[in-house]
Amino acid sequence: MTSDQSGAVKTRNFLKHFHTLVADETGKAEGVVLDYMGDGAMLGFGVPDAELADAAKAFKCAFSLEAAVTAWLSTMPTIAQTCRIRVGAHFGHVVLSRLGHDAQQQIAATGDCVNVASRLVDIAKDYGGTVVMSLELINAAGAASELETPAPRCELVSIRGRKQTIQVGI
Repeated sequence: MTSDQSGAVKTRNFLKHFHTLVADETGKAEGVVLDYMGDGAMLGFGVPDAELADAAKAFKCAFSLEAAVTAWLSTMPTIAQTCRIRVGAHFGHVVLSRLGHDAQQQIAATGDCVNVASRLVDIAKDYGGTVVMSLELINAAGAASELETPAPRCELVSIRGRKQTIQVGI
């Protein structure tokens, strides 16, 4: 769905429902929505205090989000033909900071982890997948709990803006 086809009000209603769905699924997994960027969202786990199980929570949340959004989109046949969820997930340290001008600030997560996760969404599109996550996240999630998901196909991919390649599960 594009806003030029749907108009501002329908786009706003669509995004509001999507944001609510993302917040609900993320909250169930004990994660935090750090930012919405139109039809995208950045999620964090282990905020403000990291735990061993955070990677497993993020891993499971990626798949629950994919299922919930796909189910929701299927209730809107015309939109479902053009919209598809993609999740990029990575594991690592981030820095949370207050950024912006004195008149308008927000909390932002920065660091390589954020950049890699964002780029993995592009990898999902390139490979025709919906959930792409780094091997670092998969391994950390496996160390934290028993995973109830089949092993993903692993690929070595280049990440735009990064010198080294990364192994991902698709």
